[in-house]
Amino acid sequence: MIDLYDRGMREPLPLACEASAAYASASTRGADAAAAAQSAWETTYGRDKEDRQPEHMLVHGGVLSFAALLGEQPRDDEQGPEWARSDPTRFGRYARRLWDGLLELEAVSSR
Repeated sequence: MIDLYDRGMREPLPLACEASAAYASASTRGADAAAAAQSAWETTYGRDKEDRQPEHMLVHGGVLSFAALLGEQPRDDEQGPEWARSDPTRFGRYARRLWDGLLELEAVSSR
């Protein structure tokens, strides 16, 4: 479990619902996780995506590029068995920590 009290909520976590879900899902399938997350995060052709949602703009002080969102390296306390150590980005580790358990249990079927 992510212990938010130890951090004292001094900063927002590097997470975004749709982008982190896309990242973790692509990663578990062996697809390009960064490309999937970028597609979910960045506004294209006038169609607003997560980068333009008011809550993200408030937290980041405006529109944040996906490169900036993905750019932070994991911190020393974001390592260990409960973290996806193979993931080189802080965003990726949080995305995987949040979504991997759910994705393991997900059952997809067609009707």
